[in-house]
Amino acid sequence: MTDPGNSDGVFSRGRLPLQLLQGSLAVEEATPDRLSMTLYKDRADKNKDGKEKATHSLEDFCGIESGLVVEGVSNVMAIICQQRVLLLAFESREKMLVWELKIRSTIGEAWRFPVVIPSGSKFPTGPAMLHFYSNYFCLTHGVPPKLLWCWQLQGIRRYGAIAGGFSFEAGSKCGKGSGLFYIHTEEADSLQMLFNCVASGVPPPRMDLRGSLSHHPSTGNVQLQVYVALL
Repeated sequence: MTDPGNSDGVFSRGRLPLQLLQGSLAVEEATPDRLSMTLYKDRADKNKDGKEKATHSLEDFCGIESGLVVEGVSNVMAIICQQRVLLLAFESREKMLVWELKIRSTIGEAWRFPVVIPSGSKFPTGPAMLHFYSNYFCLTHGVPPKLLWCWQLQGIRRYGAIAGGFSFEAGSKCGKGSGLFYIHTEEADSLQMLFNCVASGVPPPRMDLRGSLSHHPSTGNVQLQVYVALL
């Protein structure tokens, strides 16, 4: 198991009182799409292998959305997984980006594309995000992000860039996610290139789709601020 970093901070579940905790985030080497987060009462407990306060195993990583403002709290990062969403809030944007870089550099390349779901779709209309990781992709909607659906690329019958957006058709085994979908996006050509590469087993070229992550501050000690919450 690889540990990309530790942090001191504050943890809260729902309406419980805030508690100062020491956090450790790790990626399991045998299953690179699985994140594990362990929280301790304080640094001393972690250093002496004390009993953890809470442990979250986040399987089937999909992507990250950062820079969110949730219930008046800024610098929030959402870790999107197929079964849950984990929210982490930091005391500064710089430290949030440090942690995003640590996670991405450890778990592997992931892409995200801002899209718009048009009216007539079986999913909520409006701005959304398409996340692509490994050989599957998902759509999220809203703040904090809600996972709408996740598709395996092998279940997609056809796909392609069309005027003003991107379209894909999912087979009947995709359940609620089956059918023909169209999304508005200015990144349709990049999406098609990514789909083509993954479908043919060719490593896709690195794409700068993460904005401010092209420059990263020093990866020193990171303070986790305000709360950690599961959605």
